[in-house]
Amino acid sequence: MKKLTMVTLALLLLIGCSDKEPDQQNASPETTPTEEVSNKEERPAKETDTNQDSDKSEGNWIDKFAEAPEVKISPEYLANQPQGPYAEYRFSMENEKFEELFEGMDGIPADATEEELDKVFNYIVSQVSVDLTDPQTIVDSWKIGSYGNPELEDSRYHFKENYNIEILIDSSGSMANLANGKTRMEVAKEAIHQFLKDAPENANVALRVYGHKGTGSDADKELSCKSSEMVYSFDSYDETKFTKALNAFEPAGWTPLAQTMLQAKDDMKKFDGDTNTNMIYVVSDGIETCDGDPVEAAKSFAESNIKPIINIIGFDVDGDGQKQLKEMAEQANGTYTNVYNSEQLSSEFKKAQDALEEWKKWKENAEYQADKDSNRRYLDTNYLENEYVNTLSRQENNTFFIIGKLESLELITTEQKKYLNEKRIEVEQQMKEAISSIMSDLEEIDAKTLEETKKQIQEKYNQNTN
Repeated sequence: MKKLTMVTLALLLLIGCSDKEPDQQNASPETTPTEEVSNKEERPAKETDTNQDSDKSEGNWIDKFAEAPEVKISPEYLANQPQGPYAEYRFSMENEKFEELFEGMDGIPADATEEELDKVFNYIVSQVSVDLTDPQTIVDSWKIGSYGNPELEDSRYHFKENYNIEILIDSSGSMANLANGKTRMEVAKEAIHQFLKDAPENANVALRVYGHKGTGSDADKELSCKSSEMVYSFDSYDETKFTKALNAFEPAGWTPLAQTMLQAKDDMKKFDGDTNTNMIYVVSDGIETCDGDPVEAAKSFAESNIKPIINIIGFDVDGDGQKQLKEMAEQANGTYTNVYNSEQLSSEFKKAQDALEEWKKWKENAEYQADKDSNRRYLDTNYLENEYVNTLSRQENNTFFIIGKLESLELITTEQKKYLNEKRIEVEQQMKEAISSIMSDLEEIDAKTLEETKKQIQEKYNQNTN
């Protein structure tokens, strides 16, 4: 009977707060917002005026929140929202990770205006906002995945007699940073090796490394900025020789990205784009640091008779870095993807591997199967929708729990909590509408309209949200 009474009480508590819960359809069971109830039972909230000391209301308490970007949900905003410092955690299971967030917050004055509370809400969201896959990335992957489709307008993606691949790998000091227990460099090397291990014998492969000399100190800047070296010249893939080349360098200095792009252009000057498919893969974890202009270098390379397909993979790149690398890809009519771990990096190279396999089949006189492209687009769109829903569920739940925790810590009043939760529910609905709009944009694409649609997607989603 005692157990039954406790179960009944728990159900009543859940029902009582259900009108303010985030959408749990795609969230894990651990994210049900019962923790807020237990917190309040342990430490009952005081009267609404107890968290308002006169010195706080007179001070510049709002300054902490004022710089957070405004939450103005739209398809464009959602695709570009910056990742917050607590994005990877779940408050319901890792609430200790959020202790620093609350320690740095003062109580909100009881007479705070709605405009000021909106800034508090913006700040909360900025701390837990998640980085979502840019729709441009999906469209770019479809171009690579549709390699060989005769309906593609971009002739660079048509089958050519020769296939050349050059990989440009960043060896600046930051590539020594850890990614899931391994350095970024270790992860990159493993992914590159996996990509090329089954490369057709008649495909040409090259590897160029940059930033691998000196250190990140100012004294070594000149040395490091001049370091860009082809460690494996164009040839068929030889695993022993290529592995030796990969192991010949480690993270070291600065990032001469512009110079490296121009040298890669020189590397490929003998491969005319009319008879060669020329693939460039850039793996970098940051922006140019050697005073060059990588955007202009990428544009110059793309406009040459080499007609390269420039694919840029950003490895856990910050906002400024993503902006520059995206601009490089855009000016080169190439592709850009940002990855955070080995699985995502391997996934990007898997797409490249699939394109190489299609070329191999074509060389063996196999016909191109166009119907697989539409099937891939359908599956990718559904996968992206699931990613958005599930990832945003973490953001929504974290926002919910933080608001509740602020009240239990007596940093906001009950009325302020109510206002913030109403704001949260409004934003969640806007998110659902934005997701639906993004998926509709993607569902309308086919091979014949892929190039034009890519331009439209770029114009729509390539926006600064700050």
